[in-house]
Amino acid sequence: MKTLEVRRLTLRDVGRFEKFDITFSDGLNIICGTNGVGKTTILDAVAASFILNTYVGLRGRASAQSPGEIFVEISNEGQTEARSGRVGKFEIEAETFPFGFQKLSRFLIHIKASRDFSYQRFTSIGGDLERPDNSTQTQASQGISPNEIKQWFANRWLFQGHSGSWPLHQVENLELAVSAFSLLDSRVKLSHVDTSTFDVFVETPDGTLPFEMLSSGFRASYAIVLGLIKEIEFRKLGVARCFDGVILIDEIDLHLHPSWQQRIAPALSGVFPAAQIIATTHSPHVIQSTRTGEVIALVDGPEGPRINQLQLNAYGFQGWTIEEILRDVMGLDDVVTSEYRDAVRNFDDAIDREEAAAVKEALDVLQDMLHPSNQLRKILRLQAAPFLGGDR
Repeated sequence: MKTLEVRRLTLRDVGRFEKFDITFSDGLNIICGTNGVGKTTILDAVAASFILNTYVGLRGRASAQSPGEIFVEISNEGQTEARSGRVGKFEIEAETFPFGFQKLSRFLIHIKASRDFSYQRFTSIGGDLERPDNSTQTQASQGISPNEIKQWFANRWLFQGHSGSWPLHQVENLELAVSAFSLLDSRVKLSHVDTSTFDVFVETPDGTLPFEMLSSGFRASYAIVLGLIKEIEFRKLGVARCFDGVILIDEIDLHLHPSWQQRIAPALSGVFPAAQIIATTHSPHVIQSTRTGEVIALVDGPEGPRINQLQLNAYGFQGWTIEEILRDVMGLDDVVTSEYRDAVRNFDDAIDREEAAAVKEALDVLQDMLHPSNQLRKILRLQAAPFLGGDR
């Protein structure tokens, strides 16, 4: 049984939500939807139940006449616990918070969307930072810091020669951290740590660089994976692969190339197989790699955001196109441009009028617009053939 698992969240008049209930699986949960639909509000509401006297970016629904309500149900070592709290128009009402889960905050790791890091120069390397309860509660609200990764990793790498005296979990965690440098691209790997500057160097197809100098996509992925391993060590929670708490990640696709967006969710599940991961995304590429039961799709409804109920087979979304996911999962009304719609309408109108010159002109526009391998090009030519004579 897991140390910590969030099972259910209920929101009443919180943010954009009027009446909203969500149930989480014990593994991967990807919350998707358009901008402003309430994805981050869900993460912040979960985090709020593990915080004591720390600001959380939650507010009551603007049009509501009474404070908002949050209900959270968790499992702690297999035992179900539930708490509720209230949210005012502009802030959490202190007299009704905390929920009572704050002692479990060390088992919840929150990674915010603002997780980039810049180059740091160190003249010395210190020991591990302490993570008392009040510190982990603050991190539940504000997210963990990626700026601690370099010092932690340099410490581990430079002292690995003394690993005979290390506890087993530190040895395993360092091995996992080293492998994380190649997680999304096998051509990239850890090179070394400079003993004079404590810079962490990475080998890439473009040369060997400090890890802060890599692309924003690499930095974003390292902020997640290395940040999680570092935090698990600072919190003295043992082997990172065995972490069985809750990981919250806002905008899991942030700065990643679409090919990496497809890999990031299954990669994280592989690195932290015992954890419950609750992440948000705007990306259909992230959704495309998921299986049945791993996606919670939010769409707008008459009473605010609601969950889009989807009928899936055993393979989840692994056979869906990006266009199908955008339209049927994420609720995008139109997946083509207005210019393309106008071009199609002009073509159809010309066919209806049986005007050969207009048909040819509209067909030429569409042929220039469409992807070279799009099968619609052939279909359009067949439709236009009676009006083109020998010019096909």
